[in-house]
Amino acid sequence: MLWLLCSGSVFLLGCPTDNAPLQQENLQLKKQTAKLESVVQSLQEGNKAIQQQIDLLNRDARQTQEQYEQKLKKAAEKIQHLSQDHNQENTHLESLERENKKLRGDARWLRTQREQIRKNLWLKQAGGKIKTINYPILKIIKATQSTLAQNGYTILASMQTDIKAVYVTNRKTSSPSSLELTGFRNQYLLSIEKMSSTQSVIWVKADFEKSSQNAHALKAGGNEIAEIEMRLIQEIQLSIEAPHAPKIIPPQNIIGKTTDG
Repeated sequence: MLWLLCSGSVFLLGCPTDNAPLQQENLQLKKQTAKLESVVQSLQEGNKAIQQQIDLLNRDARQTQEQYEQKLKKAAEKIQHLSQDHNQENTHLESLERENKKLRGDARWLRTQREQIRKNLWLKQAGGKIKTINYPILKIIKATQSTLAQNGYTILASMQTDIKAVYVTNRKTSSPSSLELTGFRNQYLLSIEKMSSTQSVIWVKADFEKSSQNAHALKAGGNEIAEIEMRLIQEIQLSIEAPHAPKIIPPQNIIGKTTDG
């Protein structure tokens, strides 16, 4: 055994030049291995950085996706709300169209009725007083109604269109303020007709009576009736021109006084 060990040692010591290429190759392999390990480490570090970037990108992508999902949800809700509003607007529009159709029908009916009233509104003007007044018909109608009310007359019947108006008053026996004196009984029939936009014709007929001492009705004279008719026209015109002017006091020589007043 000792001899063998010694022989092996001599053999190894005797062949040093034979291991030089192997050592050189081993050294080269070690360098390459170290270089590969460095490359692998660099790749691992690069992979780690890339993974971090991927994680960041995934997080941003999830946040962006959540934001877009919220926007999409809001857009869907808005579309649904607009659709509901559109349906409501359509319903409201249909209701307005039905109402407009009904109003057009009513307007046609009213025009027809107005034309019929225009044709049928006829008044025989016998006697009375007539005068052309340079004012629109609506202003004259308003002044007529006001004058009759201020003098104690109530409307028994009336008919009015845009071109003509007719009034019949109740017979009045109360004490008026301007047109007649106490003890007289009177009733008016009036007609107002439009001639143009600024001119109308007014016609007045009075059924005027006087009361005697024993309360008998006496027919008034023609001059007295004409005076009463003209005075009403003057009162109406005065109401238009000077609505706050004092009332006209009837002349005593035409109407006179009765025994009871």
